[in-house]
Amino acid sequence: MKKFLTAVTVTLAGLALAGCSHVSKTKVADNFATVEIQGKSSKSKVYYDDQLGHESSVKTDDGSFAINLPRKASSTTVKVSGNSDLSSAKKISIPSSKSISDWDDYVATYDDSDFKLPDSFEGLTGGTHSTTVDGVKVTYYLDNGKLMAIRMTSKTASVKHFAKVVSDVATGTNFNYDFAKEKALKLGLTDNPVKAINGSWGDYDTYRYHGSNVYGDLSFDIFR
Repeated sequence: MKKFLTAVTVTLAGLALAGCSHVSKTKVADNFATVEIQGKSSKSKVYYDDQLGHESSVKTDDGSFAINLPRKASSTTVKVSGNSDLSSAKKISIPSSKSISDWDDYVATYDDSDFKLPDSFEGLTGGTHSTTVDGVKVTYYLDNGKLMAIRMTSKTASVKHFAKVVSDVATGTNFNYDFAKEKALKLGLTDNPVKAINGSWGDYDTYRYHGSNVYGDLSFDIFR
């Protein structure tokens, strides 16, 4: 009888583990140019379906994890699990985001302003694409032919030079480039090692922005 009960206990424990995602307390947070799934897990890694039919993973840090995902024009569902085969995965709903503009319109406006994007950027419809503008990394997030967000980063540029690039890149959008430059310049107005700015611009807060300066590591996001 004792052996029978032990066997039943082990079987039930195995079934419980088999049906466990090892993921808890999940939530979706705004991470400026991207969105982020945050949560807890007892596993060293968390696996997820990255919305493109590919499986990826992130390491946990002290029982917590964060998954960065590009903004999408329509709502999506992401599977998240502590199991490498994504078994018993939690399904996380990601809300849709507003786009900045049509990508083709951005390329045409940008190129008409005496700035030039790589030829390979013409005709793109989706994905994450990066280039370098005067030493500053510029990342474009696209979905379904729409420009969803822009992120500019540099670890070496001066704030003045970085602000000029922010202004140049914003030229292709309806986000006022003089306003963008003004806000980016404020990243240098601090005696502290970390400086961050947040805000919105335009009718009914049409556009949003976020900038940061962390020990000289500069970033500036434009999104909606």
